Amino acid sequence: MSKAETILERLEMVRKTGSSKWIARCPAHDDGTPSLSVTEIESGNRVLIHCHGGCGALDVLQSISLDWSALYPDEQESYRPMWRSNTCLLYTSDAADEEDSV
Repeated sequence: MSKAETILERLEMVRKTGSSKWIARCPAHDDGTPSLSVTEIESGNRVLIHCHGGCGALDVLQSISLDWSALYPDEQESYRPMWRSNTCLLYTSDAADEEDSV
C-alpha cells in the first residue's frame, strides 16, 4: 500500500482531481466542503497535504492517528526543516545534505 493510500483510506469524501491528486474533507476541522488536497509524488513514496481551510499538516495527520512518517519514505529516517523561500517550508533528509556538501 502506498503512503497516499494509507492516508486516503482514513479520509471522507475522497475524489480524484488529477494524476496522483485527490481532494477530501479535512479531518482536522468541521469541513462541509472538501478542502484537503493530497498529492502523491515519487511513485507513492512521498505525499504532500494541504488544507485550504488553514489547518496545519500535523493537525491533519494527528486527527487520523498518523504522524510525519506517513508523508515520507520509510528508508529515510530523519528530516529537518529547510527554508527555501519566505513562504515555502521543505523537509530534507540529513543524508541528502551530506551528499550535497561533498
